[in-house]
This record gives sequence, structure tokens and C-alpha cells, in this order.
Amino acid sequence: MTLSSAAVAPTPAAQVTVVAQRGASPAEIRAAEELVLHLEKITGTDVPLARDATNAPEAAIVVGPGPVAKRFFREVDLSNFGPEELVMRSKGKRLLLAGGRPRGTLYAVYRWLHTQAGVRWWTPWASTIPSNPKLEIRELNVREKPAFEARDPFWFHAFDGAWAARNYSNGFSARLDEATGGKVIYGGFVHTFFPLVPPKDHFEKHPEWYSEIKGKRTADGGQLCTTNPALRDFVVERVRQTIRENPNVNIVSVSQNDWYGACECPECKALDDAEGTHAA
Repeated sequence: MTLSSAAVAPTPAAQVTVVAQRGASPAEIRAAEELVLHLEKITGTDVPLARDATNAPEAAIVVGPGPVAKRFFREVDLSNFGPEELVMRSKGKRLLLAGGRPRGTLYAVYRWLHTQAGVRWWTPWASTIPSNPKLEIRELNVREKPAFEARDPFWFHAFDGAWAARNYSNGFSARLDEATGGKVIYGGFVHTFFPLVPPKDHFEKHPEWYSEIKGKRTADGGQLCTTNPALRDFVVERVRQTIRENPNVNIVSVSQNDWYGACECPECKALDDAEGTHAA
């Protein structure tokens, strides 16, 4: 593998060092290890890894927004990253792969391997890792972030933590820990109407909060009466309570039960008729 830019001659692979910086998070350490693992497979050469580093050799791939990055890439604003925002930036014989916490640096490494080295992770057991002993790192200046806050294929193989991290999936269903960047945390995943408003606690006192079906209020196979103002106020407070009790929660799902039974009261029916769907 060689490092090169428009103004610098290629550097022999033996002189290229991956730098994991002092103060690196578990995800940033994993990012550096993943980079070494894949580069060695691609190039067929040993790639040294400098851990807990405070300096970098002339030819280096600096991983993360730590002190080495701040020293050698002063023109890059490393203090204002979003949690998944990343930068891929070359300067002389050095390359910076960094991003915000918790996942940005991991994504920077995977993004570079994906877009610049041709690596693909199809499933947890099937990958394409090209053989390229002459791999070069060209001039690069990219800063980007995902368009969507939550990305969850909800497919059995995508639950694998390594696969999910490598493919930028941060979904609640993936087995992602601190070293793989963590994930979006739900306060109730989906189909939360009755967990939010349990019929055993509220139906007797507030039957009007539940579906009217064939002229009768019921919680048996029903949903909530979402046009009821008092119910909406109650659900809002339940959401706030969830956030207070679980400060790490990113998303609180308010979503219908996993069956039919939409409310047929006049207010709900009028909306459904106007919109042509119970999603109204």
C-alpha cells in the first residue's frame, strides 16, 4: 500500500502507520483495528498500529478527532461534529479518518474502505475484500453525515453487530455495543398503543379512549381513539415520563397495535373517509 497526493510521491507500505490516539473511545479504537485488519487483507502486508499515540509519523492514517488529528489537521474543525458526521481528509502523506461520537469515526473508516478501497460486507459471513498490493490513498477532502437519524433494515442478518456497524445501520434491533458505536435507543419499539395506555388500567374509567367498533367501545382487538383530546394529552405526558425515566432514549414510538380494529367513532370516521385510509 502507498500513500500519495498530488504533490507527494508514493510512500512504501512499510512506512504507513495507523494511529489510534490518546483518549480514543472504544469505538475509535475498534475503528483503527478494523482499518488495520482490512488493509492487511487488501495489501498482503503488515500495517503497524500505534496505540495511545500523541504523535504521528510522516506517513500515517490518523483515526479519530484526538490530539494528533488536532495537531496535523488544524484546518479541520474537529470540535463541531454531529454524532455520526465524518471527515476523510488527506494532507501530504497523512490521511485523517475521523468523526463525531459515538459512531462518526467508525463510519469514516468504513466509508473509506467502502468508497476508496472497494470493500463490501454483504452478510456477516460473506464479504468482498479486493486484493490490491498497490493500493494508494489519493487526495481526499470529504465531510458528510447520514441523511436519516435512524437506519434499521430489520433483517435477521442485519442484527449482527459487526455487519450493522460496517453498513452504517444503527437500528435498535442490531446487537451494537459501545465498541461498535452503540445504537438508537427506543422507549417502546413499535405497536405501543396499549403499552402506553394499558386497558386494564384505564378502560373502565375512560372507555372513550379506545376504539368504537360497531357502536361499542372496546379494547378487545381494538386501537386507541386518536381524535380524543384528553387521550392525546395523556399520551403526551406518558411520552414525557418515558423520556424522564430513560434519559438515553432517542425515539419514543407512538404507534398502533399490530392488528385491525380502528376506531369508528364519528370524529375518527370523518378523517378516515376524507383521507381514504385509517392512517388519517
